Amino acid sequence: MTETHAAVLDLTYQRSGGFAGTMQKLIIHDRAMTVMVRGKQSAQRALTAAEVKDVTEKLAKAQATPAPGKQPKGQRRIADAFVVSLFLGDSKEPVLQRDTLDFPATGAGAAWDALTARLDAMLAAQSSGPGGMPVETQ
Repeated sequence: MTETHAAVLDLTYQRSGGFAGTMQKLIIHDRAMTVMVRGKQSAQRALTAAEVKDVTEKLAKAQATPAPGKQPKGQRRIADAFVVSLFLGDSKEPVLQRDTLDFPATGAGAAWDALTARLDAMLAAQSSGPGGMPVETQ
C-alpha cells in the first residue's frame, strides 16, 4: 500500500504600508501559522485540518493560472495604500503584489483573489485590533 503525503504548505502573506506604516505577516509552514507584526511574533498556532485543506485547494487553483506577479508597471500607485504581497517557499520575489486601500486586495484574478482573501481572513482572525488589524506590541 502506497502512502500519499500532501504537499507541505510554505508561504508568506504580507500587508505593509498605510499611512501608519504597519508591517504584518502571516507565515504558514506545513500545518502551523505564525503572525508577525513589525518583526515581532504576535501569534502562533497549529492550523486546523479544514484550514490546511482550504488553503491547499485555493493555492492549487491559483497556481493553475498565471501568477500575477508585481502590480503592472504604469498602474498608478495609491498614496497611503497598503501593499499586499504573497511569497511561496523561500522566494524573495512575490508571486503576487498589489496596492490596496481595502482588504482583501483584489485584481489578481479570481483564483488568486480567493487565496489572498482566505489568507487575509486568517491574519485578521488573529487580531484584536480595530478593522481586523493585528495589535502592534511595543
